[in-house]
Amino acid sequence: MNSHARKVTLSLLVIYMVFALAGCGGQPAKPAEPAEAPKAAESIPVGVVLPMTGANAYISRDHLNGFKLAIDEANAAGGISGRKIELFIEDDRSTPSESVSCTRKLITQHKVVAILGPFNSSCALAARDVTKEANVPQLLVGASTDSVVVGYPNVFRLGSNNTLQTIPFVEWLVVEKGKKNVAVLYENTDWGRGLCEMSEKVVLDKGGKILVKENYNPGTVDFSSALTKIKATKPDLIICPALVTEAAIISRQAKELGMPRSLFAGWGGWSQGGLSELAGGAEEGALAGDTFYPDDPDNPVARHVAGKIRELYPDNPPCVFHGQAYAAGLTLVDALKRTKSLDGADMIKAIAETKIPGPAGTIWFDAEGQNLGIPLVPMAWQGGKLTVIDKPYYAHKPN
Repeated sequence: MNSHARKVTLSLLVIYMVFALAGCGGQPAKPAEPAEAPKAAESIPVGVVLPMTGANAYISRDHLNGFKLAIDEANAAGGISGRKIELFIEDDRSTPSESVSCTRKLITQHKVVAILGPFNSSCALAARDVTKEANVPQLLVGASTDSVVVGYPNVFRLGSNNTLQTIPFVEWLVVEKGKKNVAVLYENTDWGRGLCEMSEKVVLDKGGKILVKENYNPGTVDFSSALTKIKATKPDLIICPALVTEAAIISRQAKELGMPRSLFAGWGGWSQGGLSELAGGAEEGALAGDTFYPDDPDNPVARHVAGKIRELYPDNPPCVFHGQAYAAGLTLVDALKRTKSLDGADMIKAIAETKIPGPAGTIWFDAEGQNLGIPLVPMAWQGGKLTVIDKPYYAHKPN
């Protein structure tokens, strides 16, 4: 190699070293970064709007425990294609305006794919426009006013409506038990008024008489005046839809007035396991029309729910509210497994096509979104426990 070639080669080598040092800052090359660990699959957000505080908080406790049981079981089994369901819970305090605010928050901030609740009929009536506009499916537990689901294809009710829980029970009382002289004591709300009107119609249609009707506002603690008026009419039946706190107070004050509690028949709180403790035994003999038979020998789902609730919450006996919410959880999980996507339209379609075993019977919906797999279970308080006194009756059978 001549001197000119050596100079060119040396110059190229110097240039290469300059660029190499500039590129690495004069430092040895860094080892390759380890590959980033794969991120966990995003959760599926689901909203809950219930009265977590206030007079109905004890019902929401049972609803939430029943719903979470179904969700926790699904998550423990691997979730939905590896994605866990995450709950976002809002307290509407049984106030319609709060229900609307809570619902909007869940949809806009948490981007929920479905909402459980609200519980109160008035709250559900207010919130349903929000979910309909956003095309988000809404699963109701409670909210038994018949019209709540009508005209809202995204709204589904897992519990009974006023018609399903009233007509067969009142017919059973008047026709089967022969109780023709009837008084009505009802809560002055959409729920209570609806039950009163329907009860009155059934009684009259079946040849009975309505002797007197008395109403009370939620939170009432003194029923002595209403009970005294009712006692004076000498009824052989007092139809009394009430939540558990009021049912307990009515039981105690009726006992003080010498009124047999066997005259009383109702829904809601009358079939809740905690009534005996609140009433101190004064509920003895009262009748209840329930839609959930925890120890139904013919329903393994009911027995499973009852067993798990007793195991997890030994001081909180299984009741209809656990059953309603567990059914809602099963419905949601089943729909999430079948839906084409988490888009509202696909989710609503999947829920509408539900047909699965539930804690009250087969879960299936009519065209308006009402679950028809609900029985009437006649029960009575005997020795501090609810006892089934006649076989469950189903008004509808799955297609």
